[in-house]
Amino acid sequence: MLGPLELRDDDGRPVEIGGSRLRALLIRLALHPGAIVTVEALIDGLWGEEPPSGALNALQSLVSRLRRALPSGGPGAALIQSHPAGYRLAVAPDHVDAHRFERLAARGRAALAAGEYAEAAAVLRTAEDLWRGPALADAVDAPFAEAAAARLAALRLSATEDRLEADLACGRHADALAELERLAAAHPLRERLQGQAMRALYAVGRQADALATYERVRGALADELGVDPGAELADLHLAVLRQDPKLLPAIGSNGSARAQEPASDPDAGAEDLSHDVGERGEQSRTNLRVPLTSFVGRDAELRSLGKLLTEERLVTVVGSGGAGKTRLALELAARTTPRPAEETWFVELAAIAEPGEVPQAVLSTLGVRDLALLASSQLTGAQLETVPVRDPVTVLVEAFRAKQILLILDNCEHLVDAAAALTDRLLGACPGLRVLATSREQLGVPGERLYPIPPLGLPPEPELAETNPDGPAHGLGHPVSSDLATSDQVAAALAYPAVRLFADRAVAVRPEFEVTPDTLGSVVEICRRLDGIPLAIELAAARLRSLSVGQIAARLDDRFRLLTAGRRTVLARHQTLRAVVEWSWDLLDEPERILLRRLAVFHGGATLEFAELICADDVDCAGDSDAPAAAGGDLPRDAVLDVLAALVDKSLVDAVLDRPRGGFGDTGTGEVRYRLLETVRAYGLERLTEAGESQAMHAAHAQCFARLVEEGVPYLRGGLQVEWMARLRAEHDNVLAAMRTAVDSGNADLAVRLVAGFSWFWFLEGHRAAASNWTRAALGVPGDAPPGPRALLLMLAGFGYLTAGDPDACKRSLREALALVDAPGSRIRDEFPELGLLESMALTFEGDGEAGRRRLEAVFPALRPWGQAMAKLFLGNMEDNAGDTDAAEAHLLSSLDRFTELGDRWGRASALRSLAGLWGRAGGHARSISAREEALALLRELGSDADLPLALTQIAGDRARSGDLAGARSDLDRARALVDAGQVPELAVWVRLGEAEYAIRVGDLAEARRHAELARADLAGRGPTPLPMRIVIMAGLGLVLAAAGAVEVAADVLRDARGFAANGHDRPMRAMVVHALAAVAYRSGDTLRAASLMGVAEAVRGGPDRSGADPGRTAEEARSLLGAEAYDAEYARGAAMSDEEIVALLAPSESSS
Repeated sequence: MLGPLELRDDDGRPVEIGGSRLRALLIRLALHPGAIVTVEALIDGLWGEEPPSGALNALQSLVSRLRRALPSGGPGAALIQSHPAGYRLAVAPDHVDAHRFERLAARGRAALAAGEYAEAAAVLRTAEDLWRGPALADAVDAPFAEAAAARLAALRLSATEDRLEADLACGRHADALAELERLAAAHPLRERLQGQAMRALYAVGRQADALATYERVRGALADELGVDPGAELADLHLAVLRQDPKLLPAIGSNGSARAQEPASDPDAGAEDLSHDVGERGEQSRTNLRVPLTSFVGRDAELRSLGKLLTEERLVTVVGSGGAGKTRLALELAARTTPRPAEETWFVELAAIAEPGEVPQAVLSTLGVRDLALLASSQLTGAQLETVPVRDPVTVLVEAFRAKQILLILDNCEHLVDAAAALTDRLLGACPGLRVLATSREQLGVPGERLYPIPPLGLPPEPELAETNPDGPAHGLGHPVSSDLATSDQVAAALAYPAVRLFADRAVAVRPEFEVTPDTLGSVVEICRRLDGIPLAIELAAARLRSLSVGQIAARLDDRFRLLTAGRRTVLARHQTLRAVVEWSWDLLDEPERILLRRLAVFHGGATLEFAELICADDVDCAGDSDAPAAAGGDLPRDAVLDVLAALVDKSLVDAVLDRPRGGFGDTGTGEVRYRLLETVRAYGLERLTEAGESQAMHAAHAQCFARLVEEGVPYLRGGLQVEWMARLRAEHDNVLAAMRTAVDSGNADLAVRLVAGFSWFWFLEGHRAAASNWTRAALGVPGDAPPGPRALLLMLAGFGYLTAGDPDACKRSLREALALVDAPGSRIRDEFPELGLLESMALTFEGDGEAGRRRLEAVFPALRPWGQAMAKLFLGNMEDNAGDTDAAEAHLLSSLDRFTELGDRWGRASALRSLAGLWGRAGGHARSISAREEALALLRELGSDADLPLALTQIAGDRARSGDLAGARSDLDRARALVDAGQVPELAVWVRLGEAEYAIRVGDLAEARRHAELARADLAGRGPTPLPMRIVIMAGLGLVLAAAGAVEVAADVLRDARGFAANGHDRPMRAMVVHALAAVAYRSGDTLRAASLMGVAEAVRGGPDRSGADPGRTAEEARSLLGAEAYDAEYARGAAMSDEEIVALLAPSESSS
């Protein structure tokens, strides 16, 4: 459509469409490919304000003629699809040139914004090539065409401007100039084009023409619009007047080139050309070497550091050893176009030992000699005594004062005072000097701008949930990606610079190496555990000469012995990983060394409070400032902050502002955490052991975090829940490290206290597996432990066994817990009254719901307010399971009120979700949606997103059942995005089930069956699943599969659920299974049995089903087929069955097993 209409079939042959009206109709539909264009819009678009009489018939006739004009016998007959609201052109948007143009233009604009100028130019040129003439040329007279064509023309001009901007950034000023002059003349008031033309003119040496262009634009704007040029064009005019060197492009990391020189006279001789080259060589004197290895990543850093260096005269790149400071500085210098007459000099200070030698090192690098000293070599005796002794700094000032120089001072950290003094003197005396320094510590000179170099980008880490106390100590809660990687995951990982660097350096030592789905997990683990530090990654890749990538990953616990294969030509301190760290260690004073090694006991960083409590000599973990000082006393508490700040300045500790998840956004209350890179931490642990402090420091660390966990227990159940969740989240890795210390050291008391205190946090976060693993580990530590926390852990372990499908182990654990609670003289019930809640749960799970209810009622008066709110929540769910919805609602509303008064967001959300289930089953979908959305908002405040995919799927179900299919689709898409991103993968089956139900409701039975089969496979492959969850999923799958016509598959899915339907204790879930069995019976042709089973479902449920959860509408269709009288009779027969009859009817038979 970008020109005369052109249509081609699947083989590329042109298809002629005769008649202007037919072409206009096709173009109108193609403006929105794949979308329904309403009849009204088509009539208005084709005939405007004067449609013919019988316009609808006329439109239908045009559609029929257009269909006939399309190729017959192929897919063309289905190209124009009818819909009750209008017609749809069934083609992909990318098959329409106008839409392809818009997509490419947007992609090019994004590349331009990201600084990828070469890619932007290529993509935008491809977009422009799609144009063959004016847009919509064959529909120019149609009423709809004018606005649409004008819009496309405006997009074309914007894309051209974007492409020209990319061309200029790539240095193609001369190539772009002719086109710019033509476009600038055609669009005299378009300031962006005029500015581009001015820049191109200036770059090719036509400054006067650039200034004349501005004057023409200024006059035209004043004459025609009465306005002045915009600020951007005015600033450009000023820059041209000043001959600002920024107007000349730099070589960029994105593939751009230097500005092109003005075209030479073709008749110019060799002498002229050599003279020109010689002049340019004099203007850019430098000692920069050509690098021998590729530069990977850091494109963003090059851009931001380059921008900083154009704005400031002193920039210091600071970072840890091996972070790539030197290479970044060299790369920036090599890719930057020097200012006019500017020299670039690189001074390596690593080999300089004495501070006084720094000025001379600079002199030697530049080849500057003192003429007075040179003359003195011709003198002797008394004459020599008259020659003044010249300070090297004075010589440098004289050499630099009249020049434009970029001076790179590399590796300043061991000579920081001398480097600072020299830099300060030179910058103050030499206005044309810029200094780019690299150091592990800032220089501290006035006007200095720091550029902290970050580690190379890494793939995101997995969630923390599945921590295993028996796994390796590193990473605490950060498992490496599994070996089930796909090719797409490999490509995604290679987009991260750390992985790309490893792959690049690996090929250098093993040419056949490539990152594959098999090796991806190990490669990512190596890059993560080496903190994305370039030197460490290069040392690891060098080991591929003798080890596999998996072996390297497995040996990183002994990284200092492993990573010793550096290049011989680099500095000695860069040849091994140990040497990198020891260089920094040797520059520390004694208090700094003490604090650094003690900080190594922390995992995930430390706050200032905990650094003082654990690392200071004169404070124990109880916070006793009067505690006797340790031997030596070199690190008192009041010195910790200053020493910590010094370690931050020396790039050995990172200071990071924590931004808590959950709550109400960034309130400015975040706390600074002090973190060690994993390599620095490993070195610190070695030094801690050498100092004989390892056992004491780990014990102090564990005791401190046990105190924190126990302090937080009551706050997790009240108004400070959000704050304490954020605090414990931040200390998650430290708490796990404390648990490991307790378990490994055999301290049963500490292990049980830690795990019991942290159990509710784990529950709120949804870390079920971590809680279960650590509970068993703590209980397995021999020795005495406090009986109350131990009883709590035994009960939690019992529920964990039940979830894992081991009821016998569950009963053993619960009995052991009750034995402790009921032991003679036990005060556990008084000290931990909430254990009564768990006792009630245990009785209920064992099948005695009535005993569970009695236990709750008995302990209720002794419970604290939070326990009473929880008891009401339990009672509400028990009554719901028993089929008494009125009593259930009363208890749940009471629970909601109590949790609201306490400020417990989780409790409020739980009560709301239970109420939503009640209301949804009663047909109150609007009320249910409102409750679920409120619960979702509360959980987001809490930062707890473990159940987010399930919550969204449940809301989608309510929306779909109330007729809001668009809203349901939106919620399902959000849930799908979360599980596809790896968030709570065990909830993927729920999302599949929701998608299957949605597909039934929109009539896509094949899609419904596909989702249901995937959900079934997911359920089968997940291992032990809690029985309630399994039953609900099987019942839902049965309903969906039956509605999709997969009756035998539905019956097979429900086979294992029949026993629960006959004998289970949860009435709503039993009724769901019976309802699904009725759907199978109906779809199998046994409509009488279906009607009877629908009655049984009501008897089991305790009332009629008004939820609308059956997408196949079994009851309505069976009633319609049988007739109201026959259906009601069978329904009544089923509803009147006794419990014994229901058991006999539903119990699995030999044939169904």
